[in-house]
Amino acid sequence: MVANRLVVVVSAMAGETNRLFRLAAELSEAPDARETDVLVATGEQVSAALLAIRLQSMGHPTVSFLAFQMNLATDSNHGRARIKSVAMRSDHACAHRRPDRGGRGLPGA
Repeated sequence: MVANRLVVVVSAMAGETNRLFRLAAELSEAPDARETDVLVATGEQVSAALLAIRLQSMGHPTVSFLAFQMNLATDSNHGRARIKSVAMRSDHACAHRRPDRGGRGLPGA
């Protein structure tokens, strides 16, 4: 039997991205685009971790990943980036749970 391999890319929970944009706007009239991307990615990281926790509690082997842990490369269009490539890092502590080895990956920015 071949296991299904699944990768889920999540978004931040409703309202979280706007909340983070407001925080940045309180600090600067024109926040740097790169730093704003780093900031709003935290909302996606929270969603990925929470979803992984829930799926694990339901008996599904799941692990969340950040973009750098998956070696996820995007173009440089801050705020509208497109994925160029994904190559799982074999040196990561959770490499044995990689989607290409039967685990379920949940990238969160």
